Amino acid sequence: MDELAKMLVPVGAISESTRQEMYRLMERYYDGTSFEKFIADLSEKEHVFMFREGRRLVGFSTIVRQRIPELADAIFVFSGDTVIDEEYWGGRFLQIAFGYYMFGTKLFNPRVPVYWMLISKGVKTYLMMRRNFPTSHPTYAGETPRSIKHVMDGFYTLKFGPAYDPETGLIRFEGAGDAARGEIADPPEKLRGDPDVMHYLNLNPEYKRGVELACLAEIRFADYGPIVRKYILGKG
Repeated sequence: MDELAKMLVPVGAISESTRQEMYRLMERYYDGTSFEKFIADLSEKEHVFMFREGRRLVGFSTIVRQRIPELADAIFVFSGDTVIDEEYWGGRFLQIAFGYYMFGTKLFNPRVPVYWMLISKGVKTYLMMRRNFPTSHPTYAGETPRSIKHVMDGFYTLKFGPAYDPETGLIRFEGAGDAARGEIADPPEKLRGDPDVMHYLNLNPEYKRGVELACLAEIRFADYGPIVRKYILGKG
């Protein structure tokens, strides 16, 4: 297996053939999607993490940074479509690339909060947030602070309108959502009793239908010591 090439590519620099390649990878793992929906999501993003083995695309994740002054004096980083080829599940390359990106964002904006806005229709993405960013919500450890809930409600209402329900924190898209195929979104058997997993399943029992759980993680310098030890030094 060749070493993966990792790239952060501006959306405007992605060729039509690469867009088609990205979509073919996505439709292997998700039902209810279409090329038009994929392109609409991509057009709203700023960059794409791309991972290749040789010339073969084996994963990507779309992302955008933005300020919304009327909502909060903060940087909002929103993750969009993310797909990793099954052959590479369990790898840490996405976490490492994303960690560098978020650290750089915080480094250049040290005086304002940096929020990672994540929507999750599978427990694995939720666990990626909870395992790496302690100040993340929702969590079984307690209620979401009122100030953070205000930010979440404002952001997701602006983003998704009536599809977002502030009472439940769920996003139900009109028609069929992009539901993960088979058991991709299911928690591993060994984690069935994990409190984070149980909390996610309680909050979003309809995840298999493509229903998304709205989440937020605050990116703090203090959290990067454990991240470096885990993903860079391999001691986690």
